[in-house]
Amino acid sequence: MVPLWWVLVPGQTIVSGDQLIDRWYGRMAKPKPAKNACVPEIAGWSGMLGARAWVALKYEARVAELARGGGYRRRPLNEPDSWNGVSRLYADYADALARFSAEFAALVAAMRPDGLPNDDYDWVRELKNRVPRLVRHVMVSPVDGPHGDVIESPQTILCFFDTSKAQLPSYESIARRGYLAVLVDRLERLRDAENPNPETISVFEAAIAMHAAEYGDPEEPVRKATAEERELVHAVLTAEVDAQPSLRKNPLLGEAYKRATQTLLRRMMLGSRNIDGRALFSALRWARLDSMRVDQRTRAWEAHVADEHLPLRIVGGIAGDNAQIAAQLLLSRAHTELMAYAEPHAPGDSWEKSLALRLLSQGNAIAFAAFGGLAELVTAAWEDAAPEYGSRPPGACTYDAQTAARYVQSLLKLTAATAKPSPGPTIRRYARRLQQVHDEIAAQRAAMDGEERPS
Repeated sequence: MVPLWWVLVPGQTIVSGDQLIDRWYGRMAKPKPAKNACVPEIAGWSGMLGARAWVALKYEARVAELARGGGYRRRPLNEPDSWNGVSRLYADYADALARFSAEFAALVAAMRPDGLPNDDYDWVRELKNRVPRLVRHVMVSPVDGPHGDVIESPQTILCFFDTSKAQLPSYESIARRGYLAVLVDRLERLRDAENPNPETISVFEAAIAMHAAEYGDPEEPVRKATAEERELVHAVLTAEVDAQPSLRKNPLLGEAYKRATQTLLRRMMLGSRNIDGRALFSALRWARLDSMRVDQRTRAWEAHVADEHLPLRIVGGIAGDNAQIAAQLLLSRAHTELMAYAEPHAPGDSWEKSLALRLLSQGNAIAFAAFGGLAELVTAAWEDAAPEYGSRPPGACTYDAQTAARYVQSLLKLTAATAKPSPGPTIRRYARRLQQVHDEIAAQRAAMDGEERPS
C-alpha cells in the first residue's frame, strides 16, 4: 500500500473517514461489488474492527479510534500517519471482509419480486443492499456452528480467509433467507400502509412463498438483545450521565435515556461494537424537539389563533426577510404546495420530502430552533432513520446526508416562496437550485446503477 494514497492534490493530506472509504472503494481492484453495497460494508467492517482491542494494540489506539468512526467520519482531519494506519487495517482485513459480505447483495438480486408495478421498482431494488450487513452480523456474532467470531483476533480472520470458500454455501443460504426476512418485513409495512396496493402485496406474497419453498423459512433479521447487552448499554449511558452531573437536572433525561437505549441496542443487534454514550446527547436534542413541538401545539390550540410564538426568523430564513404574512399561514400554504409537488425521481413521497412536510406542519418548524441549522437537523434525522451507519433511511432518494440537506432546503425555499401572495423573481432562482439538486441526484443514481451492471 502506498502511503498517502488518498491525497488528490500534492501536499493536501487532510481527509475525512467518509472520504477515505469512498476513495478506497474507487481504488479497489476489479471485479468488485457494487458501490452501494460495498461502501457501507467497508464502513461497517471498519467500525467493528476499530472497536476490537487487538486492533488498537496492533495499529495504535488512534488508528483504531479513527477506524471506529464515532464523530470523525464526516470531519476532515490532517493526521496522515493515522490515516496511513487505517489504510493498512483496510488492506490487511477490511477490504477482503467487505468484498465477502457485500457480494451477497448481487446474489439475492435475482430473488427480487417479479411483476411489480413500475413505481415500486426502484425501492424494491434497494432492498438487496440490506442483506450484506445481515451476513456481517452472523460473521461477528458469537460462534454458532461454523459461523461467528470472525474478527475476534488476527488468527480468526486468517482462519476465515482460508476457509471462506468452503463456508460460502452456508453463507449463501443465510443471505437468501435473510433477504426473505427483509421481504417479509416490507410486506408487513405494505399491509399496514394507509393505502395499500393489492398488486404489490400479491407480488410480494408470491415471491416469498416461492423462495421459502426452495431456500427455507426467513431468517430473523434482528435477534433480541441479551441481558448482558442491555446491561452494557445501561452501563455506558450511566457513565455518560455520571461524567456530566448537570444532565440529571434536565427534565427530558428520562425520555432521552430510553431513546438512546433503543438506538444503541439496535446498533448492537446489527453487529456494531461502536456503543458510544454520546448517543444520549442526540437523543436529548430529539426529546427537546418533541417537547417544543407539543408545547407549541398546545399554546396554539389554547389561543385558537395562528401561533404567535413561532419565530419569524424561521420564516425569513425559508421565504425571505420581507415575509409580511402570518408565519403559520405561510407555512400552511407552503405545506399545501409541497404536498402537491411531484418528485421526478421518487415513486410517491421520498424520505426527504416527508421530512420537509413534517417541518412545515403546525408546530414542527420550531425544529430549526433545536438545532444549529437545517443541515445539522437533516443530518441528525438521517442518522436516526438509517438502520446502520453507511446506509440510507428507507425511502431516501439521495445517497448521503449532505445532499439530503440541500434537497430539503431547496424544497422548503421553493414551496415557501411559492406560497407568498407576491412570489416575485425568487421563485425562478429557487426552482433553478432545486433542479440542480435533482440533476445531482440523477447523476448519483446513474453512477450507482453503473456500478451494479457488472454484477
